Amino acid sequence: MEQQKMKKQIAHGIFWTLFIVYILLNCTLIYFCLTTEPVRPWLTKSFMAGLILGGLFVLIAMYHFHSIYLTPYLEEEIKSEKEERGRRTNIYVFFAMWSIPPLIVQCCVILGFVGTVTLSPLKGNIYFQPYRYGQIYKKVENFNTTELGRGVFAKDELPKILERKKMLLDTVSVYLKADSIKRWGAEAIVYYIPLLIALAFSFLGVLVYTLKDASFRLHTEDLYPRTYVGYLIRFLMALTISITIGYFLPYGT
Repeated sequence: MEQQKMKKQIAHGIFWTLFIVYILLNCTLIYFCLTTEPVRPWLTKSFMAGLILGGLFVLIAMYHFHSIYLTPYLEEEIKSEKEERGRRTNIYVFFAMWSIPPLIVQCCVILGFVGTVTLSPLKGNIYFQPYRYGQIYKKVENFNTTELGRGVFAKDELPKILERKKMLLDTVSVYLKADSIKRWGAEAIVYYIPLLIALAFSFLGVLVYTLKDASFRLHTEDLYPRTYVGYLIRFLMALTISITIGYFLPYGT
């Protein structure tokens, strides 16, 4: 009995040690994001947003693990239930099952924010100005439809159209990053705006849904490690579908 009690105390000590280390690491990274110039290109406000929102998955998992598996009474119930099925229970295996998938989800959220914000060729935040970027895309699309869709131009009209198009793209370039313009060109980036918006907001939609679902499951005590694996699959599927729709819908019509 004393040996079993000692094992439980050790398990609790390991849990709280790792929990404090996790919180301190996250707070340190948030501090650097807020107070210093980024020492790496990825250490930005978008990284901080992913760190905080993704960390909610980890905190929910840790709270559920502590209340369900580290409580002595429930631990004994789970142990007896597993022994009836002929399997041996190990609390450290449970801890690994509950800690690794949420941490992977947090990394996925961080990469999602960094990818959609930092690596975007647009100057402004794609989450704050989607309507403006949609207007830019529509403006260029309407210009090409009305001016270049007439068929064969007279020789004296072509220089005027090319000049107007250059003026239009110069105006649009104000909203684009200079290095991205050099790499891909302003017009090419403009035509990728629907894809960028679809990618960003599909990621945001899955993030909101999965956080809501995890919170609800925590309340109903219906949260499992496989739930987080399902969230990872949902992230991948949503991003894949949004890329497909965002690419083929504008360009295929």
